Amino acid sequence: MQATRERGIKNLKVQGDAELVVNQVKRIYQVKNERLRHYRNAVWDNIEEFDAFSIESIPRAQNDMADSLAVSASLMLPHPGLKTNKYTIEVVFRPSVPDNSQHWQ
Repeated sequence: MQATRERGIKNLKVQGDAELVVNQVKRIYQVKNERLRHYRNAVWDNIEEFDAFSIESIPRAQNDMADSLAVSASLMLPHPGLKTNKYTIEVVFRPSVPDNSQHWQ
């Protein structure tokens, strides 16, 4: 979301294959894990920066780019099947979302 803001994007449509996470962001499900709650809260905090925001669950088979990003991040290497230069890998040795006390849930 930070990258989209830096590029001046005002309308954001998010598609994810993790139905649990999508429904947590939509407030359909609760987040029980505290670390994951910080990420969900960061999403909530950033939604206000957009004129339009939507998030929906899609089948994993339709989410190849995100899947390759996840594999790259977990291995800290470019995904072996990646055939494009559509994203940059940055290694950060700290949580990408700091503790967020703004939300009490």
